[in-house]
Amino acid sequence: MVDSAKTPPGNGRVVVFDFDGVLVRGDSFETFLRARLRRAPWRLLAVLPLLPFVPLLLMSAWGKGFLARLFTRVATLGSDEAGFRRSVQLFAEEFSRDPRNFNAQAVARLRRHLVDGERVIVCSATEQGLLDALMTTLGLAAVGHIGSEVTVSLWGLRVLRHNYGGGPATPGSMFHRPPGSIGASSDPSRVWPGHKLPGRMGHVRRTVLNLVVVRVMPEQNLILLRGAVPGARQGVVMV
Repeated sequence: MVDSAKTPPGNGRVVVFDFDGVLVRGDSFETFLRARLRRAPWRLLAVLPLLPFVPLLLMSAWGKGFLARLFTRVATLGSDEAGFRRSVQLFAEEFSRDPRNFNAQAVARLRRHLVDGERVIVCSATEQGLLDALMTTLGLAAVGHIGSEVTVSLWGLRVLRHNYGGGPATPGSMFHRPPGSIGASSDPSRVWPGHKLPGRMGHVRRTVLNLVVVRVMPEQNLILLRGAVPGARQGVVMV
């Protein structure tokens, strides 16, 4: 979230910005996936058998969601965590070179809110690492931003919780992360036990050993560590 050391005290007002369609033009995650397919068009061979059924799938919300999930999986097929992060960083650098990709007026308005001492949060359905990289290229890395947590595997991206695929990430979609149907109405008229639903993640205390303390900066109230530190932004870390 917002770094309190870099945000001046304000009136306590919280301003929320949408990333895709507001700060950037279009959908950044969809643009990223299209760029990956342009670099490796052979990935599309996996979906050639489905081409005759595409018009039929586009007639229903479920079909559109299925195509969006399939498009995401095909574009990220065969990726490992390190390779995916490198491609995200390269895309962010290439994306930021073209100023037409960003809405200068919206970015300037966001900066004015920061100058006024207000807390700004940027929300997006795009992947969290991609959102981090793009916010850094905008010079807004210290601004709180929330994206989608996903897991990377050789079979493509999946939503971290329950390994679900999720809905389309495009701005016009109304089916980003809802659970969908959770049970029949007449029979059995209840939710089956153990049904996977949305909920909290990361609320369990974890202990990590053998991390290296790189630097202690008491004047800035900072401790720099090298290694994997579990938890979300602004979480409590005991050293």
